[in-house]
Amino acid sequence: NMSDHLAGNTYVRFDDEDSAKAALTAVNGRWYAGRPIKAEYCPVTDFREARCRPYERKQCDRGDYCNFMHIRRVSDPLFA
Repeated sequence: NMSDHLAGNTYVRFDDEDSAKAALTAVNGRWYAGRPIKAEYCPVTDFREARCRPYERKQCDRGDYCNFMHIRRVSDPLFA
């Protein structure tokens, strides 16, 4: 999303805290597209109210300027 309050934010959900900690340690301080990654824990565990329901139905007409999260699922080949 291009909205100021969402731009640049990425949320990742893990099955357990140890995996989340390992990922945070591995990525924090690295660089992506010429910019430093600043990773931190997020206390939110339920994003249902923040998700764009029209986007999930491929009907969001606000595009990148929608005020709700456009959640992208990890593709199956990444799990192989």
